Order: sequence, then C-alpha cells, then structure tokens
Amino acid sequence: MKKIAAFLSIIVLTSSCATQQKPVTKPPETIKKQNNNFLYYYMNFSIATKEGKKKEAEKYLKKALKARPNDTELKLTAAMFYASTGNLEKAIKITKSIKTNNEKTLRLLGKLLIMNGLDKQATSVFLKLTKKSNKPEDYIICGKLLIGQKRYKKATEILNKGIHLAPENPLLNFLAGYSYYKLKQYKEATKYLIKAARLNPEIDDAYQFLEEIYQKTHDKRIKRFFEKLCRNKNAPLPALRELAKIYIIDGEKGKAVKVLNKIVEREPYNLQNLTQVATSLLNLREYSKVIPVIERITKLNPDNPNVYFLLGLAYELTGQKEKAVKAYEKSLDLFPENTTVIEQLATLYLRLGKLEEAKAYFERLYQLTKKSDYALRIAAIVDKNGNTQEAYDFLKSLINKKPENPKIYFALAVYADKLGREQEAENYLKELLKKDPENPSALNYLAYLYANRGENLQKALEMIKKALNKHPDNGAYIDTYGWILFKLGDYDKACTKLQRAFKLTNGDTVVEEHLGECLYYKGDWENARKHLKKSIQKMTENPDSIEGEDNIKYRAEEILKRLE
Repeated sequence: MKKIAAFLSIIVLTSSCATQQKPVTKPPETIKKQNNNFLYYYMNFSIATKEGKKKEAEKYLKKALKARPNDTELKLTAAMFYASTGNLEKAIKITKSIKTNNEKTLRLLGKLLIMNGLDKQATSVFLKLTKKSNKPEDYIICGKLLIGQKRYKKATEILNKGIHLAPENPLLNFLAGYSYYKLKQYKEATKYLIKAARLNPEIDDAYQFLEEIYQKTHDKRIKRFFEKLCRNKNAPLPALRELAKIYIIDGEKGKAVKVLNKIVEREPYNLQNLTQVATSLLNLREYSKVIPVIERITKLNPDNPNVYFLLGLAYELTGQKEKAVKAYEKSLDLFPENTTVIEQLATLYLRLGKLEEAKAYFERLYQLTKKSDYALRIAAIVDKNGNTQEAYDFLKSLINKKPENPKIYFALAVYADKLGREQEAENYLKELLKKDPENPSALNYLAYLYANRGENLQKALEMIKKALNKHPDNGAYIDTYGWILFKLGDYDKACTKLQRAFKLTNGDTVVEEHLGECLYYKGDWENARKHLKKSIQKMTENPDSIEGEDNIKYRAEEILKRLE
C-alpha cells in the first residue's frame, strides 16, 4: 500500500508540472507487469470509480482482491465501495473476512450492520470496539444501540466509560441520563441530564425528561436549574416551556402565566410555541388570556380548522357564545366533515335555545356517522318542539335496522307512554330487557308502569330492588320503590322511602305528590295537606313537571278536598 501511495504522489506531481499534456486516464501497461498486476488493477479501479463507471470499477476491484486476498486496507476499501453501491451484504461479508479486528475494521463493520438493520450484531461489534477505542463517538453509537434494545443497565455502563474519556461530551451525558431515567434511577438521571443541558442548551429532550422526573419526584434541583437558566434573556424556549409546566404542577399559576407570556414575547410568530402556550393556558383555565394567543395563531395559520375549533372553545368557555358559533362555523368551512366540531356546534345551538339549528347539525352528524346517539338527539329536539308523534315515528323506523343501542327502545317507551300507548311502552321496555337484563333505567320504568296500574306488583318489587342494587341512592328509583309499597298497602315503609326520595330529588313535584298521598293514607293528615298543596302549586306553575303522569293533579286535588 505504501508503493501505491508513492506512485500516486508521483502521478499528481508530474501531472501538475506537465501542464500542456493531456491528463492520464489509464495507467501505463508497464505497471501491469509489476507487483503481480495488483497496482494496475487498483489504478483502473480508482479511475473507474472516479468516473462513475461502477461495473468497470467492480471488475478491476475483484482482480485486485484476487491478486492480494489478505490485504486489510484493500478489503476495507472494497467494503466501502460495495456499501456505496447499495450492496451491503457483500460489504459486510468482505469486512467479516478481515482477520485483524482492529478499530477501523470493527468500526466499519458495526456501521455497515446498522445500515443493514442488523442492530443486535452491530451492538456486539461496538461492545468489542469500546474495549479498544478512545473515541467518544464509538461509545455514543454503542449506547444508542443498547438503548434501542432497552438494555439500559448495560447502556449506563458503556456510557459512563465514555464519559470517563470525555466528561464534557453533552451527548454522552444526555444518553446516560436517559438510560438512568428509563431505569427509574431518577437521582442519577437528574444529575446527567442537567449536566447535558448545561454543556449544550440546545438538547431540547433533556428539558422534557427533567420535567417528567419533576412530576414524579419534585426534586428541587430541577426547579432551581430551570429557574436559574430561565433568568437569562436568551434562555432556550424549550426550557421556558418546561418551567411553565413545573409552575403549573406546583399550582403557581401566576408564575406560570408570566413564563408563558415571556415565550410569546420572545417569538410572537412561532406557531409551535403559540400552540403550546395556548394549550398550557387552557389547562390553567385562563380562557380570557388564551383568546389573544389563539387569535394570533389564526392569523399565522388561517387555513387550519383545528385552530378555529380551539378559538371556539375559548370563546364558549368565556361566555362569548355568538363568537364561539362563528369560530366553529369557520372551522367547518375549512373541514366540513369534522364530526367533533359539528357536535360542539350542535350542542351549543341547543344551549342557545336554537332548536332548529341544533337539529340540522345533529341530522348532519347522523348522516355522516349513522350513530344512534345522534338519532336520539334529533328525536328529543322534535319531541321538545311538541311533535312527539314525529319523534316516535322517526325512532320506530330505526327498529327495522336492528339498532345495537338499547337507548332506542327506552326512548320509544317514553314517547309511547307520552302518547298514551302504555302497552307499547311496556313492550319496548321488555324488548330492551331481553337485550340488557340488568338495565336499571328499564327495570325502574317498567316497575313504575306496573305500580301506576296497580298490577304485577311483586314482579315490580323484584325489578326495582335489582335496579337499586346498582344505584342505591337514586332518588327516582327509591320513589318507584316507595310507590310500589304504597300500592301494596305498606304505608309506613312506603312513606319512609318516599321521604328519602323527596330529599334526594330536591323536592321533585311527582315525588312530593306521592309522599302527600302516602301520608294521607297513613293518617298523617297535617303533613299530607302541606305536601299536596305544595305539589299542586308546582304542577300549576310548571305543567311539564308532570308530563306523562295522568290524573296525578286530579288525585292530589281530590284528597286535598277531603282534608279541607
């Protein structure tokens, strides 16, 4: 190889002196007769390689290898040539055939194995290399390979050896910190990550892992490090972001907002920063302060529907409902089939009392998703508009499609009951209970129907007890239980249950009427008169409170007449 180098230097020197001669493109034939033809083949290989003639270069390379089969440097050159042509398997095979495992050979073999996706083999090679090498890069590559295989303990061992050789290398310190973090050795992890960030403030991931460690340990060293670093006017923005999170964790809302404002001031047109600041302010529930940030984002990114959705949420949470509607509608202009935004807008219209607009958006949702939950919302709006028959017919049309959602049957039972079709209501509830025998709402409703009609009372009692096993403090279920006991003539126990239901439902009109009736038959006429008068007053003021309760007001008035 020394002869090659000497010959090349002669060629370079002579070519630079002979300025009027054409450059030599082929070696003289006399070389072919020397050195077992090796130099001739190698020269042709070099020239063909420079000219991009890969096939010709490979032909001469093979002849050179045949002439000198044990030349280490030639094999390394050959391996790099095959790697450059994409033939990694050939490159690896040649490198593996080199008998001397020196640093150069191991380093090349390891990198070739990585390029070929053979990380486990590459790890073995680099582990051998780190026993010989003094180069920090070899320890970095070996550490990364071990981390990739989740061999964190071995990674810390190798990386610490690398740190011993190059204690000020930020990447070695960062990788060691990350490995300790994965081993949950947070004290060591903190030490190395802080050192890595001090050595190279541009290692953004170091700040993120330190913040995550702080969430788990509340290590004051981490907070002090961030606070000291962020006093600097040119503090890294990722460090500022993580410090804001630490203040949020500690409930220091004012400090968090100051840091977030600092981030916005530093880079008012950086979309990523603005988005993260907006998210943090939303988490802090600083809705009024987040609005200007999101408005700025919309100007920087006017075609992003998600930004307008966030703006809509911020407006809605600050009570600016009309502005929220406009923001949601703008989001839909950009992405008309975003079901999340459509649902938010539909629900907002419902809160605003704009039932027709809400219905239109729920219909759009139903068309896009075919989800029965949206069909139920449509039916509820139609019913609220006084069209119970239409709501009933709409849901009944879905039964033929065999809906999986049992709520459809429950809603049909409610509408059938409102339309005075008690038998149909009972049938729908029974159908629901076939599909979902433990459904507490259906058990309660059917038990209540039986109680009102004064039939199947023992069966009703079993059903309501089953419902109460799941929800023992549900006031409506306890009212049903008390009403069944009343119908069975157990007035003492019934009144006790109805008294509890009255408290749990905050004085529900129907429950209060039931209690008044029960107290009358129990003989507590004074309290019966008080509750019946109050329930009649509520019924008069709010007729909707007794919807579906036939004759309840008439019964209360009749008993009150007797008492008077």
